[in-house]
Amino acid sequence: MCGVAGVIQVPSKASLPGNKVQTSSASLVAYQALLMLQHRGQDGAGMVSYDQECGRFFDKKKLGLIAQAFEREDLERLKGDMALAHTRYATVGGDGIQDLQPMLAGMPFGVALAHNGNLANMIELAEEVQSKYKIKFLTRNDAEVLLQLFCYFMGRERGTNGNFNFEMAVSSMKEVVAHANGSYSVVGMVADGGLFALRDPHGIRPLLLGRKVEGERTTYLFASESSAIQFLGMEVVKNLAPGEFILITPEGQVLTADVGGKEAAHCMFEWVYFAGAESVLEGQCVYSARLELGRRLAKKISGRTFDVVMPVPDTGRTAAGALAEALKIPYREGLLKNRYVQRSFILNGQSKRELAVSLKLIPIVSEIKGKDILLVDDSIVRGTTSKKIVNLLRMHGAKSVCLALTCPPIKHPCFYGIDFPVQGELLMANLSQREAADWVGADEVFFTDTNDIEAAVNGPKLCKGCLTGEYPTDLKKCHSFALERGKVREKAEKKI
Repeated sequence: MCGVAGVIQVPSKASLPGNKVQTSSASLVAYQALLMLQHRGQDGAGMVSYDQECGRFFDKKKLGLIAQAFEREDLERLKGDMALAHTRYATVGGDGIQDLQPMLAGMPFGVALAHNGNLANMIELAEEVQSKYKIKFLTRNDAEVLLQLFCYFMGRERGTNGNFNFEMAVSSMKEVVAHANGSYSVVGMVADGGLFALRDPHGIRPLLLGRKVEGERTTYLFASESSAIQFLGMEVVKNLAPGEFILITPEGQVLTADVGGKEAAHCMFEWVYFAGAESVLEGQCVYSARLELGRRLAKKISGRTFDVVMPVPDTGRTAAGALAEALKIPYREGLLKNRYVQRSFILNGQSKRELAVSLKLIPIVSEIKGKDILLVDDSIVRGTTSKKIVNLLRMHGAKSVCLALTCPPIKHPCFYGIDFPVQGELLMANLSQREAADWVGADEVFFTDTNDIEAAVNGPKLCKGCLTGEYPTDLKKCHSFALERGKVREKAEKKI
């Protein structure tokens, strides 16, 4: 899972033909958008811009947080009217700078690309591409697989069609979609050809288009969440449809095509945990969905007595407030978050996650000691984080601790961008509800169910593969991904 932003600044319809439109740096817009997506990835950040006047790409990549990756001098150097930006949460490849996005290719026209998601068949596809098309890869990142495929098929089309055009891009992207299995929300640019975006056939990962008209200039922004668009004072034009490909030319034409759309299967975990609470995805407010999950969770707990409802910050807060209201139990903040520590779930390696939990939560002893606590969190994945938090509350005098989760039990792996591709690592794949409570040290554990998720999100068709084992794509030939990812994480553990 990652965050992406793609920007192009073009003449507005009101500007006269041939006029030079005054633009601000597209890289600054992309940087500001990316800051609103920091929660989607904290391993590293990258940006690529293209300056049509000098015909050059400019790029910068760095490990760490977005604000640490880019200085003012970098944004001044990243010139041009098009820019791509990416913040990374490593779920494929390594965690070094060589696997940061966006990726660049000089042939056939000069193309840059970044994406959010996972190619579940990356290893098998990379082997096929190297064998069949004689393409060599420089990284272990699935974005490069998408980029090289797109460039290969455009190069083949160029032999008959010559210069870059929309029909060539559509034909080439249809080939990419036919080969790729998994989730991918792509932003990219073609030198002198425009900014493009693609959403996978099931729309598993979010991708939206925003627009702002300012005099003679119109700025378009593709972004992973609506919050990035609205932060910049833009209007949200649309959520890209499953399988939708859009090209925005330097002249301001917005061209769209279906390159293989199928039935929607949007990741339910976006509403449960991953997306910012302020975002609206597929027309459904994330904050409202979490409120409703809290209300529905309350129905599973009614009749029991607690002194306080206490959230695990930050994603547990919204649901905890609604749950406390429904049960008429006081809501209390007993754990404060150290905001200078990364989100523990998305860290690469269990040891890193455990260390982050120890550093990021500061207990308020007066709200904990002697209390029967109903602790509210979004989910249990591996269980280690929950275990440490329950233990922290007991260490500071909690009389009892029950754990309430807004996500149903996660029993199956995810191959689409959430980093739990190995079923054996999942706590609820191996234990009953009672056994899970004992394992984390809680008196009881409560969950919502899949009906609650569907009702809370209320409308968008969801991927619930990690809950039910039923996935939107055929994963029979994707076994290598989980094995490889397990090896990478094991190697990361040894570095701790």
